[in-house]
Amino acid sequence: YQRRVRGSSGINAEYGEHYYITTRTSTESRSQTNKIHLRMRLTGALGTTTTGIINNEGRNDFKRGEDDTFVVPGMKMVGKIRCIELFAEGSDKWKFDYIEVHCDNYRAAYTFHNNRNIWISNDSREGEDVYKLC
Repeated sequence: YQRRVRGSSGINAEYGEHYYITTRTSTESRSQTNKIHLRMRLTGALGTTTTGIINNEGRNDFKRGEDDTFVVPGMKMVGKIRCIELFAEGSDKWKFDYIEVHCDNYRAAYTFHNNRNIWISNDSREGEDVYKLC
């Protein structure tokens, strides 16, 4: 299931890259959420770009053990992705197993695993509000 997500400043005619972001929510108890607002910075060989809040409107994303795919149009092409950085807002925590990213120009997916078992949350008592994976 895929829905479009607006880029960080809406659809930008200057940038035409579509990024496809797939998240796998952990199967651990209470890892799911529908109250987190997640943004992602992608850093690659050609620069950096940041998404708006990734969310499939009208759908309950980030369910335990499930994959969600988000299509983010109008983004800057960053080349081969080296790192992703997650930014948490909202009123809940979320735990993921992995995040996979690819774009129209590079069909090979770049996968980032949550090897440290980090929870993402804007509440420092529950997890990290900023988390970088390289």
